[in-house]
Amino acid sequence: MGARDSAGQKLVLARWQARLDQLCAEHHVPGASLAVLVDGTVHELARGVLHRGTGVETTTESVFQMGSIAEWLRN
Repeated sequence: MGARDSAGQKLVLARWQARLDQLCAEHHVPGASLAVLVDGTVHELARGVLHRGTGVETTTESVFQMGSIAEWLRN
């Protein structure tokens, strides 16, 4: 990718994906999606599953319930 971030650094999506994977593993998050806005372009990444019981894959189109996230943040 030729896009650059706010500091003028080249956007390396593989680095963002690796970081998302690492954070999910460290915090036992089954699935997550991430969007990064650079120069007016949205770059989307995803990893894991929406629910461990169903095994449905997380995509950049996945919808997450805010209640479960808000509850986690309060604790």
